[in-house]
Amino acid sequence: MNNKIKFAMVAFVAIISIAGCQKEINYNDPNGNNCKLSNLVLSLPGLGDFGLSFTYDASGKLIKAVSNDDTMNYAYFTNKITATDQDGKVREILLSNGRAVSSSAPDYIQINGMSYDIKRNYTFNAEGYLATVKNYVNSELNSTDVITYTNGNLTKSEVTFALGGDKETTVYEYSNALAVNTYEMADPMSTHVDYFPGKYYGIQSKNVLIKSTTTYSNPTNAAISSVMVTDHKYQFDAKGNATSISLDTKTYDDQSGKLVLIDEYLITNKLTYDCK
Repeated sequence: MNNKIKFAMVAFVAIISIAGCQKEINYNDPNGNNCKLSNLVLSLPGLGDFGLSFTYDASGKLIKAVSNDDTMNYAYFTNKITATDQDGKVREILLSNGRAVSSSAPDYIQINGMSYDIKRNYTFNAEGYLATVKNYVNSELNSTDVITYTNGNLTKSEVTFALGGDKETTVYEYSNALAVNTYEMADPMSTHVDYFPGKYYGIQSKNVLIKSTTTYSNPTNAAISSVMVTDHKYQFDAKGNATSISLDTKTYDDQSGKLVLIDEYLITNKLTYDCK
């Protein structure tokens, strides 16, 4: 597999693993409008519907996520947060002054009997925005992700893979609406970090994400090899919470200099909230 594991694939596996509670849900500021995400139904193409429910402590921190027979329990410490699944496997985020410096997930992906440990190191700019993510697979540098913010939103990501130098460039577009209790799959940061509950990855995007376009290119000839476009559509309640999120993704392949549609799939989410 090129570059050991393309982090685009890691992101897709992460989407699938939400159904098994192997990836945490982030709801931005849980008390931002006195509402907390309580349940959601995730519909995946070819896999059906999956229900998840969430439990919080008195301070509003997520302490448990449950889907079918799978459970993720969260524990909070001064310099780290851990997430332990029903099999005892532990993922964690390390903190410095309340902000993420790294995250790790042992045996996060298994392919053909091979286990891959995933680790990310994070750096921030002077304004408090996430600036660089270094991605490691089994302790070897896999890729470097340089992130750009414009007018309070994450607008561009440039991922360069260590082996071969392939590039993955994503441009994000937003509406003028302010984001409230942003669910992970509607937050552009979700594919760049290992999400844990709370604001541990710097300042988050202020507006509602409506489109992302990812271009894959080869440095040897600067040619575009493929393009992936995802359109986000929403329904909101009176408090601004997204009660429905759909992601329509189209993938185009470069065939003799022309981009041709080769795949399309739709992921939908139905969300409910507990509001004070």
